[in-house]
Amino acid sequence: MKLAKSLLLGSAAGLMAVAGANAADLPVRAAAPAVDYVRICNAYGNGFFYIPGTDTCLRVGGFIRADYIVNDTRRFNAAGDRAAQGYTFFARARINMDSRTGTEYGLLRTMTAIDFNAQDGAGTSSINLINAFIQFGGLTAGRVQSFFMYRWAQAGYGPFFTSTNLTYGTTNVLAYTATFGNGISATIALEDGNRRAQGIVGAGGYSGRQMPDIVANINVEQGWGSARLAGAIHQIRPQAAGVDTKYGWAVLAGAEVNLPMLSPGALLWVQGTYADGASNFSGGRNDPTRLGYVNVNAYRIGGSLRTVKTWAVSAGFRHFWTPQLQSNIHAAYVDTSFSTLGRTTYGVANWSGWNIGKSLIWSPVAGLAIGVEGQYAQVRGRGINAPVVIRAGGVAKRTDDVWTARLRIQRDF
Repeated sequence: MKLAKSLLLGSAAGLMAVAGANAADLPVRAAAPAVDYVRICNAYGNGFFYIPGTDTCLRVGGFIRADYIVNDTRRFNAAGDRAAQGYTFFARARINMDSRTGTEYGLLRTMTAIDFNAQDGAGTSSINLINAFIQFGGLTAGRVQSFFMYRWAQAGYGPFFTSTNLTYGTTNVLAYTATFGNGISATIALEDGNRRAQGIVGAGGYSGRQMPDIVANINVEQGWGSARLAGAIHQIRPQAAGVDTKYGWAVLAGAEVNLPMLSPGALLWVQGTYADGASNFSGGRNDPTRLGYVNVNAYRIGGSLRTVKTWAVSAGFRHFWTPQLQSNIHAAYVDTSFSTLGRTTYGVANWSGWNIGKSLIWSPVAGLAIGVEGQYAQVRGRGINAPVVIRAGGVAKRTDDVWTARLRIQRDF
């Protein structure tokens, strides 16, 4: 009996030893790696999340926009122009990528905004880099809105002359901003002068610039609204030999006032600019009409340059009738003048222009806007050499006017 028991125990021990040896030879299954879940970042507002494995917060956004525009196709000669487009279909997609990281030196931020555009009426499509900049503490480097701009001189929801979307005032800059508390800051910036090379009459146009535009501003942002004072210096260096370089300048003052007593989100803004040899800083545009009125920075008289003076005032008002329904009205006036000698030498005219527009925008759900706008603009020549235009029917005038109507559907995300 004892012998049988000993045999059984020995056999069991041997089997266990063999089993243990075989188990040691089997592959061991690796533990599943820890999942690094995306975490919400609340430090910089809604929509930010931590890039997995980093302490950088990222927000990806943008919009899709569709515009349907009815254009004024009148032409100012009896023959007319059958090439004029009576309508325009336009689509734009924008992608924004905003990354932010807190450091011991302050905020480190990068911003990229890219537009993809398609306009069937013109048969064209394009890709535009709107923003591409780095901010580190007070330093800003890259492509960003000019530190001079506050509002455009011609403004509106879907404007005819130029865009109110301030990102379309972008230029390449190197800037430093100092903050003083209580919403007060000041910036000094070097900006690409090619953005402001509006033109030189009688001197072969611009040659290569030897210095960037110098821009400085003081800003206030508080509960009541915001305000800006800004100044700029612009080099005018002509191609013609023997003609001295000239320096233009511009100043701006603007304010935006919140009016919550009228409706949540209501506001009024107003701005004024004056430019001497730096007309693009006024918010005006080259070739403002289909007539021969010119908008340049300078013109040649003998061996020197004379500067063109431009000033502009503009204002706008936004009101919310309901949280989903808002209206906007805007108006602007721009005035450009040459000296008498400049007008007689080159046959150009002083001119002034104004525009007014009204829009109504409905947002049935968050992020969706459906808006309609009507806008009228006019430019008038003054004094000698003002173009005399023969409109259809034989009527002679010195004015050019245009109207446009627009339907815009936009989804922001």
